[in-house]
Amino acid sequence: MVTAPDSQKVWACTNGGELLSTTNAETNWNIQYPPGNTGLFYEVYFADTLQGWLTGYTELLQTTNGGQSWINHGSIFPSYQKLNVVAELPGVGKAGQECIITAHYDNTSENPANLAPGADDNGSGTAAVLEAAKVLKDYQFDRTIKFISFAGEEQGLLGSYAYAQKASQAGDTIVGVFNLDMIAWEGDSVNVIELHSGTGAASQALADITTGVINTYSLPLIPQKITIGATTRSDHASFWNYGYPAMLGIEDFDEFNPYYHTTNDLLSVLDLPYFTNFAKAGIASAAILAEPYPACLAVPGDVNASGGIPNLQDVIYLVNFVFDKSRVTPPCSGTDPVNCWPFDPICRGDVNGSGGTPNLQDVPGEQEVLWL
Repeated sequence: MVTAPDSQKVWACTNGGELLSTTNAETNWNIQYPPGNTGLFYEVYFADTLQGWLTGYTELLQTTNGGQSWINHGSIFPSYQKLNVVAELPGVGKAGQECIITAHYDNTSENPANLAPGADDNGSGTAAVLEAAKVLKDYQFDRTIKFISFAGEEQGLLGSYAYAQKASQAGDTIVGVFNLDMIAWEGDSVNVIELHSGTGAASQALADITTGVINTYSLPLIPQKITIGATTRSDHASFWNYGYPAMLGIEDFDEFNPYYHTTNDLLSVLDLPYFTNFAKAGIASAAILAEPYPACLAVPGDVNASGGIPNLQDVIYLVNFVFDKSRVTPPCSGTDPVNCWPFDPICRGDVNGSGGTPNLQDVPGEQEVLWL
């Protein structure tokens, strides 16, 4: 990643998309961000003080004037489709409001074509998102939860940018994004976690939720909320760009993983208790934002919440809901049965106790109706 065309001029590139140069034998350095498709560079080489080449994930850049300008030949490389993985747990009362817990599943190293284990970056975040889906699927929440693993983060936040852009164009209501990226390295046993929330009040509120979780459940973690100077080098930044609240949970920058982007980013070097507690904090934060739906304390079958034992009016209420009939009081066209025929709580209409939204199986049979 370093080349020296003469004794005074040295060039170096980074995986973060930076190109560094010095003309006085490393006394002073200049930083460039050459135009690239991904901003992820691997090698820089200068044949002399003017002619140089820079290679990346899909880039081949050339300069003929000592780096003053660069020609991008990246189009000679084939393009590859990258897929985001999205799972959804529909909300009960506010299904149109989305809470997202996310991590990127791609990784890289100094030898990405052959080996990039990426245990911390970002197998750790991806595992936490999978665990979130496993745990939370058995519960109901007022808001919809989306569990997303993004592609192409290492190549420039490609997957999250495409998702956030599409969500904005569709007018999606995203109330918060918890992005987990590198949550398993702890080098000094202090257990600091950084919550990069930026300067937006709604994003900072997400960090406050995570801090509250840590305090409430006495997790052995020390949260640090980063506002001014918060990093934009992970998928939460794509949501910031479209005005959505988002935050990044990441390990301590001051005790940064020395195996980052190398073939030694392995499970064996990670701190699993720290990782477990970090994952708990992230999962609980998403659950709180989604507003857990209360356990059913109502009488199943008292569909219209009138009180007392179920009666014929409850049957009529449930049948009208199931077959999406219009409701006169209050006025309702019948095009949205959940709003036309509300259950408060929804378990009142879950007559057979199967869980979820009331359906035809909950409607009493002939004998039950005759009994009523």
